[in-house]
Amino acid sequence: IRSKRNFIRHCSTLFNQNFLHAIWRLSCPVGWLFNCFVFLYCLEWAAKRQDVTSFFHYSLFCCKATTHHGVHSPFVFQLITNCFFNSEWRKIRRLPITVDGFHKMDVHFKKRLTDYFAKNDKNRFTLTFKNELKIPTAAQPDENSIWVFSGIHTQRKRWLTFSCKENVRLDFFYWGILLFKTDQAKETFLLRIF
Repeated sequence: IRSKRNFIRHCSTLFNQNFLHAIWRLSCPVGWLFNCFVFLYCLEWAAKRQDVTSFFHYSLFCCKATTHHGVHSPFVFQLITNCFFNSEWRKIRRLPITVDGFHKMDVHFKKRLTDYFAKNDKNRFTLTFKNELKIPTAAQPDENSIWVFSGIHTQRKRWLTFSCKENVRLDFFYWGILLFKTDQAKETFLLRIF
């Protein structure tokens, strides 16, 4: 990299390809200090882009979140294992960094949940899908209600304070699920599925 313009072009190309791949490629043997400078410079550039900022927040979320092995509720464990930790999900899952990527994964996420409850619970539960954090006024929650909220990563602070008197809250960073099961203690699960 000889000039500043080529350096900036090189960094933006790397960020457009993949954020983690960019960090890996920039770990050249030039020196640790140079790599830190490049990373901070690229991070400053990336902060102007909403999609990379979202990825940065997701990586912080992953430090606190767990996989299906950290879930001790049998109902939630079966839901997570059968929907998101199997070979079908692994083939289609992509980290939704961009808006288009989120919409594609949103369709898959909702389809997986709908198929799981149609197959396994014989219409015992009623799913309600919402794209914004508002309490559905048409339906009052009962023990068999499950509310699924999409796009909570854009309203993170509101999601953390949002309450509908649910017993179980599943937080996937991009999606949130509220369960109103009365036979379960009140819990919040932070889960990573990517």
